[in-house]
Amino acid sequence: MTLNNLIIKNLLNQESGNVIFIPKYSKMLIAQSVVSLLNTKNGDILIGVDDERKVIGLDDIEQNAQEIMDFLQDAIVPNPPLTVSVCHYNKKDILLISVWEGAQKPYSVDKKIFVRIGDSSIVATPSDLVKLIRQRKSSEFTWERRPVLASSLLELDASEINLTQKETKYDNKNVEEFLQYMNLLSNDLPTNACIALFGKEPAKYIPQTRIKLSCFEGESKVDGIKFMQMFEGNIFSNITNIFNAIEVVYPKRQIISGLVREERNAYPHLAVREGILNAIVHRDYTDNNEIHINIYSNRLEIINPGTLPEGIAVKSLVKSYVSVVKNPDIAHCCLVRKYVEIVGSGITRMISECKKYGYDEPIWDVTDNIVSVTFNNLFYKPFQNEGVSEGVSEGDEYEGVVSGFEGVTDVVKKELINILRLFNDEEGLKLKDIALKIGRSTKSVERYLKILKDLSLIEFRGSPRNGKYYVVKS
Repeated sequence: MTLNNLIIKNLLNQESGNVIFIPKYSKMLIAQSVVSLLNTKNGDILIGVDDERKVIGLDDIEQNAQEIMDFLQDAIVPNPPLTVSVCHYNKKDILLISVWEGAQKPYSVDKKIFVRIGDSSIVATPSDLVKLIRQRKSSEFTWERRPVLASSLLELDASEINLTQKETKYDNKNVEEFLQYMNLLSNDLPTNACIALFGKEPAKYIPQTRIKLSCFEGESKVDGIKFMQMFEGNIFSNITNIFNAIEVVYPKRQIISGLVREERNAYPHLAVREGILNAIVHRDYTDNNEIHINIYSNRLEIINPGTLPEGIAVKSLVKSYVSVVKNPDIAHCCLVRKYVEIVGSGITRMISECKKYGYDEPIWDVTDNIVSVTFNNLFYKPFQNEGVSEGVSEGDEYEGVVSGFEGVTDVVKKELINILRLFNDEEGLKLKDIALKIGRSTKSVERYLKILKDLSLIEFRGSPRNGKYYVVKS
């Protein structure tokens, strides 16, 4: 069963009122249902399924998907956090709209406000409206909405903001207008959420946005550490850089399938990605501790400050769709950038990914104000520098070349051999990859690379940002 089929099957079996079934394609009915969820609670809408949960299906599915997405973005005020997905279930095409409870209540369509009561979407009463306005006001005092007093728009990475704008219909707005519309400015100052999402140096203002990755020698911290890296960028840059580091520990492997050679991750990439994104999006940022990613010789752990929402136990995470959004502004931008997908499906996606590729299911735990997820029986291969200095044969070509260097200590010579040997497995390497593989700082590696370049043993090709080092074949 594909992941989408599994998600649809689970939604069809849900008994809660946060799954809405609409048999026919009706833009206004869909919009009213979306608004009711935005104003009340997270939920999903299945279009092409009747009230008896029978899958009827829709025609012109791709056209309908784009049309309804455009309509919802235009008709609902303010901007709604949602996704629209095309799904194929039991040979039928249906639409799945996932909606997160909004932080900018009350939401409306055609100047009408709807709420969700039980299994029904109804027009809000005056008392409902008062409640929604109170919720909107209280949201202004959350951690996300507090202004960062010492900051300014100059502290933001404009390229990341532009990438986010391009995924919305507000691409024509200037940066300040866009941030205002997304509730990421307060009194013309970036909010905590804004700095976490787009700051050039967010840890300068919000230390708890740091993410610490540690790789240990064995199955315990007492076995010693291979390397440690602290990621201090904004949410989007951290996600990219963290996976660059993880893929050094778990390098891709070549798989022969028939006559085709495939490159495959040596770890459940999507499941680990989902686990890290969950930690970033749903963590308690009022806790000053950073997220930890610990890699041991036999497992990977993601440790996140905070607790599960009240009334939700660990067991319920793996049995049903649970998604209580602690940081709706951060979640909304991650949703826009497609880092987050179907509401509440993250746990299902993680388990499905692990099963698909033969990995153990992840294990969740909550202790001492910490939520952790562990991927067991995940083994990394020894790094390339292990054993390089020991047992080097007399005929080793790199040792022969390096042994003739004058004015270089034996320790440095061994590091140069370590670096050169990395090119046996990969033709081109970036500075940060070399640093991670030999367990040295980038500054130290830069010095070693300069020696090798001066001796015409390696060369740099490409742009300063994305270029790589290559061995000079001659």
